[in-house]
Amino acid sequence: MLARVCVCVVGVILAFWAAPATAGDVKVYPIGSYLDCNKTCAVALFAGPLLQINLTPEDSAHSTLVGGTLSRVLVEFGGDATIEGEIGFAQRFGDMDEREVWAAATFRWKSFPWNRYLVTTLALSEGVDYASDVASYEITQSKVGHGARLLNYLAPELTLALPAYPDWQLLFSVHHRSGGGILWRDHGPFDGVWGASQYFVMGVRHWF
Repeated sequence: MLARVCVCVVGVILAFWAAPATAGDVKVYPIGSYLDCNKTCAVALFAGPLLQINLTPEDSAHSTLVGGTLSRVLVEFGGDATIEGEIGFAQRFGDMDEREVWAAATFRWKSFPWNRYLVTTLALSEGVDYASDVASYEITQSKVGHGARLLNYLAPELTLALPAYPDWQLLFSVHHRSGGGILWRDHGPFDGVWGASQYFVMGVRHWF
């Protein structure tokens, strides 16, 4: 299900990229300006439970993820969309206790007709995720009898904010890491791994 949703979101992103844009619509932030944030940098904190779908009792696990991200707008498309860079760190608790670090690129759509009442964004992050160890739960989800520390990272996200405080966002996201086997089959870049783990997280992001 998550894969289908993400494919749809990617399709929207590709359609947006295919649309013509003038130089005035696009603003690229040079590397030298990255420390000059002016509302283009953000920090987020989040937490949430492990999502489990169609598992037998012996395959189940109970775990919570607590983490944070630091992100920076790299490209702006007028007031409609942005591309951001993101780095993150998280700690698992419960039946899994590994740590995760990741780096990703995020496409964010910001233009919605109801933003005057509730500021809304939809985003999709894609990158790589490294775990400090391979959890036994992830091995059961891999479909190949082994896991991998380095896997693909994918995170669809919804944010909501009050118009009076647009720089403070309530975020809802699925923190997903897997080998992408549903796409790559046995020829993927992550040791043939299919599934791994995903968490539904909620938190707060602040732009500064």
